[in-house]
Amino acid sequence: MHKSIDIYWAVDSEEYAMKTDERLFETNDLVEQIYGSNFELPEALKGRRFKQTGSTEEMIREFKEFVDKDESWTGIHDSFQVIVNLKEGDDAIIDEDLYEQFTNVSSEVKTKVSFIECERNWCFIAIRGDHNRSPRWYFIDALDEIHTDYPDVCQQLRDNIKGKATTLEWDQKSLEHYIKFFQTKERDLLPPKKKRALEVAEHILQMKLKNKSMNIYEKSAYKEVLNAVTGKSNEAFDFERLAEEWIQVLQPYLKTKRENLRRKRTILNLNNLKSNHKEIILDIDHLSEMLERCMLGDEIDKRIAACIIGTASSQAE
Repeated sequence: MHKSIDIYWAVDSEEYAMKTDERLFETNDLVEQIYGSNFELPEALKGRRFKQTGSTEEMIREFKEFVDKDESWTGIHDSFQVIVNLKEGDDAIIDEDLYEQFTNVSSEVKTKVSFIECERNWCFIAIRGDHNRSPRWYFIDALDEIHTDYPDVCQQLRDNIKGKATTLEWDQKSLEHYIKFFQTKERDLLPPKKKRALEVAEHILQMKLKNKSMNIYEKSAYKEVLNAVTGKSNEAFDFERLAEEWIQVLQPYLKTKRENLRRKRTILNLNNLKSNHKEIILDIDHLSEMLERCMLGDEIDKRIAACIIGTASSQAE
């Protein structure tokens, strides 16, 4: 691990010189939304556009003037600094000694669930990562709005955990309520492409089920998959992996559609396959195997690493 990393601006030729720094901010915002940017542009700099953009040297010179005026780059920090600040610094909400106790624990804790007394009802859920995806945090506020961005989640934790928290007894009803609510909303929290894949899959399955010549075995299989895709199944499924499986099924058809396109400039995505539902062949055995690979079962510790449930003081009494 490196303590710090220097980021350099390339010295481009005049033909490729950046005429405005707007692209920097737009690109960084785009990367932040899709992948998660590893640095944050300071608000002070966002409001002060560079004037000398003809060459890198001019921008560096103007930047030095910018620093000399005390308008520093202090806003740039690691994208996970907001998380680190939960346990470090004057505004930390986690006691350092308590944090150290858990970092030195060698035994595996499958899922840690805590119930605390607060001013309003809320729930924090931390999803464990694996070799395919990174860990994720979610905060369900009192209005049942789900917050997903790390800075937002951290701020919600700060706003709702103040001072020394009062621990409450185990509340199975509240836990089941939030877990069930989270599962019903999980599909909506997917990235756009994966969410679109499940929407297209839902449309195709619905259209297939309208075929009156379909036998009972096929109809039952399609209904089972449709329930899984729409979140209406009695079983719990990994929607992200389910979406990935459907992308693998649909991608070849999308590729063919693009190759047969006369106007090459037309942009096609998975949504354009809805009209081709008759041409898309779904193998029943493959669909069954897909569901088996994506099934999670009823054990919440398969995905949830930690959960904190805040209960309003009036309810706690």
